[in-house]
Order: sequence, then structure tokens, then C-alpha cells
Amino acid sequence: RTRQDEVTAEGERMLRVMHPGSSYDIRFGVVRA
Repeated sequence: RTRQDEVTAEGERMLRVMHPGSSYDIRFGVVRA
């Protein structure tokens, strides 16, 4: 698995616990400071 797959899976687990029953969309992008 790629690192992005691992991060996505962890994010999905966290969102299921924190916001059960809500829909969500996980996206990746560049953060500029």
C-alpha cells in the first residue's frame, strides 16, 4: 500500500468515530504557507 492509502484509511477510521453517519470526502493537495 502506498502512504496515501494508509493516510486515507486512518482518516476514514477517525471520521467514522468522530462523525458517525456523516458523509465526507478525503482529498490530497499542496499546502502553501
